[in-house]
Amino acid sequence: MGEIEQLSRALRKIFWGYILLYFNFNLGTLDLLPTALSFLLFYQAIRDCLEKEEEATKLLKSICVILGVYHLINEFMVMFQIPVELFLIEEIMAVLALYFHFQFLTNLANIADKYSYLAVDTLLALRTVYTVMMTILIFTMHFEEIEWLSMMIMVAQVFITIFICFVIGKFRRYIDGIE
Repeated sequence: MGEIEQLSRALRKIFWGYILLYFNFNLGTLDLLPTALSFLLFYQAIRDCLEKEEEATKLLKSICVILGVYHLINEFMVMFQIPVELFLIEEIMAVLALYFHFQFLTNLANIADKYSYLAVDTLLALRTVYTVMMTILIFTMHFEEIEWLSMMIMVAQVFITIFICFVIGKFRRYIDGIE
């Protein structure tokens, strides 16, 4: 398998990883598309291709494992209706996820620049907006007085994620055109 084909497959995994990150389909308490699956896809994309393209992505593999295991445990607790009140752990994982997405999107932008993809600035801008909104969400989600702000940010986050997926999808089609 060629380098371009590997990158295309990795971008497809990243696209679906971001889709699964925010879109959940539940059957009662069973999440049919668990968030942990997103981190599995991100991990595979890094392992199979991105770490060859961008050395710094190697650091993100262990964070994928940590976040994936955390979400898997969290989803099992919800499924079996075990109260989830891990305030400090939730905050630590949120900060870890914040770092992961910032660095991951930065690395993707570097790879896109390497292949002369024109939407590098768009990807970096989306990374910054995503990071700022996620940071605000981390600090506001436990305050009932401003719950409306958290809800607005979550809705905006979904739209930003859709736009990130759109840019990644276009990047994959661009890469497919190189072959």
